[in-house]
Amino acid sequence: MADCSADSVLANKPLFRTYTNINMRNAERKKRGERYTDTEKDILSYEFLSSGLSFHEFKKNNMTYSSKRTILRHIHKETKDVREGVLDVAGLKRYLKSNNYPPTVMLVEDGTKVQQHVQYEPRFDCLTGLVSPLDNKTGLPKQDTFSANCATKMKQDVKSYAVADTAYVQLALPLAKGAAPFVLLYFGTDNKFRSQDVVHRWKETRVVLLGEGIVVIGFASDGDPKLLSAMLKEIQFLSVKQVSEYGPCFIIDCKLKMAFVQDDTHVLNKVKNKLLNSEYLKIGNKVITKDHLKALINAENIGKDKHGLTESDLNSKDRMKFKPTERIMSKEVRECLKEFVPESEGTVFLLKVMSETHAAFCDVDIEPLQRVFYMWHALFVVRCWRNSCFARKTASKECITSNAYTCMELNAHAIVMLLDMCRESPEQFLVLCFSSQPAEELFRELRSMTTTLETAVEFSMREIGDRIRRAFMKVLVSYRQKEKYTFPNIIKKLEKYPAVQQIPSKEAIKNEIERARLAASCNLVELGLSIDEQSFNDSLNMRDTSEIEFVSTGTTIVSDEEDEDEEDPHEFEFISISNKNDETASDSANEEENQIETDSDTKISGEDDEEEIIYNASELFPKFGGELRLKGSTSSKKHTFNIRDCRGKVHRIKKSKVLWMMTNGRSRQVNTRLARYKQKTQQNQTSTTS
Repeated sequence: MADCSADSVLANKPLFRTYTNINMRNAERKKRGERYTDTEKDILSYEFLSSGLSFHEFKKNNMTYSSKRTILRHIHKETKDVREGVLDVAGLKRYLKSNNYPPTVMLVEDGTKVQQHVQYEPRFDCLTGLVSPLDNKTGLPKQDTFSANCATKMKQDVKSYAVADTAYVQLALPLAKGAAPFVLLYFGTDNKFRSQDVVHRWKETRVVLLGEGIVVIGFASDGDPKLLSAMLKEIQFLSVKQVSEYGPCFIIDCKLKMAFVQDDTHVLNKVKNKLLNSEYLKIGNKVITKDHLKALINAENIGKDKHGLTESDLNSKDRMKFKPTERIMSKEVRECLKEFVPESEGTVFLLKVMSETHAAFCDVDIEPLQRVFYMWHALFVVRCWRNSCFARKTASKECITSNAYTCMELNAHAIVMLLDMCRESPEQFLVLCFSSQPAEELFRELRSMTTTLETAVEFSMREIGDRIRRAFMKVLVSYRQKEKYTFPNIIKKLEKYPAVQQIPSKEAIKNEIERARLAASCNLVELGLSIDEQSFNDSLNMRDTSEIEFVSTGTTIVSDEEDEDEEDPHEFEFISISNKNDETASDSANEEENQIETDSDTKISGEDDEEEIIYNASELFPKFGGELRLKGSTSSKKHTFNIRDCRGKVHRIKKSKVLWMMTNGRSRQVNTRLARYKQKTQQNQTSTTS
């Protein structure tokens, strides 16, 4: 018979035991006399950050539970607030040391859309939400650009500088099983920086981290044209006379000791989008077209239970989701195309190449040499395909985009270079770390950090700083308490990887690359491209890398074949529907935490040691006249300006209220993809009715 004693139940249920201990210890104590251990504060903080303010209030009213202020104080004590645009090297070093992670990291850089909103940050007495100019040497935002110690300067800054619409983050991902990424840097931008700024930023990051004994093994991004261009500038290509130890088709100098990776899912989405948005592609004498997929879906002699495709999977306007891409390139679809759709050999072959590319970076169960074969076989096919299209001057029409091809070149070389760099530490060859997906996971986490029942998923630059700090607290608690409590996120990360795999020799890798070339050659002959027509030389030199530079916000030139509907790489998929109660709940928690952090401040520069400046309201605020009426008036000198209205009365106004008077408030992001889809749908309906 099972032991149902209280001790047995408590032993097997650590969270229940924690609640029991809290309630028993504090049962006879007054409200302000309740005490909690550090472990209990950790768990209560984790629960507060996961479930939100509403659920916290429910628990507080029905059991002995820590106050919100106690939890926020604990979060403030355990985490450090890092300024926007500053590399948190000290924080990364502590994070690696506390978790016994190796001092080797993969850097991931990506961005996400934010609400355009200029706000006052009392913790640093500055403005947030404006785009700071970048340092020409470091590529990092210049610090103290938007200090808020002068109201006149604050007005000039709001007038002179653009408002950020994108939050850029740089993550450091330790090469250890189950490790969570660390936010090394974040800053607001309007996406008008140059690829050379990216090069400078990467160089500065490498140098600073190396000075602390942390090695950067590579950089990963998601196909962003500026970052892709920066990678091409950083790569050291071999000269025509030089031959790599991995064979004549390997064109990058491995002495660089730096791998540049483009996220596999984004690359495959670009290939899928090219397929769905083109009338047809052509390789050899075989046609590749979405019509083959449509024919399979509409075939009367086979149900979708066999292939798994639906009409929505072929929606060319749904450019970001990866599930449709996975279904399209699945083995079941390829087999059904072979059997039920005549003359679909070209389409089947492209889907097979896509599947191999995906497996090389996402299938954790295959051996390293198999990864090399898959990635290089796919690259050789695309190289030869592009070269044959260039010979016929049909590359833009009949082949995949230059952006996708360039990403495949980088990834094929990166997989080899990463194997070489991890040769002495094979446990660090963690293929899932070599992508930009950790950044996507972070953005999803930040969007989810709202109160219960809140539907708003957007945030401003000031709010993203708060959320990054809270997200790190959840990571800190889960890894610090993982021996006592079960955290599903850690279990899932640990279960993703098999046992450590042996790194193959350089000679074995070289032979595998050659085997991939021979296999690609045989495949291409079957598709109608004879040996004499085949060329496996790279075609990176056939295009100017400046073609993939941003020329203005939201406008991209990515060579000759990217269509005008190409997705914004930093646009996310949600529309915000918020209400007053939602915003009040989340904002109140932020404001209280900010108050906790500023309670210890003794003096703001310029206060008490200088004569106080009095500003005229008519000079600061547009369309102002008469008496100044603001609820932000206060008797405290902290974070305030002295403002004289038109009647000569001097008011002490909070800086946040002064800024509110100067700006247009919070702007709502518009989902441009949804707007474009609705617009074209309306056009189609209009043309149909007419």
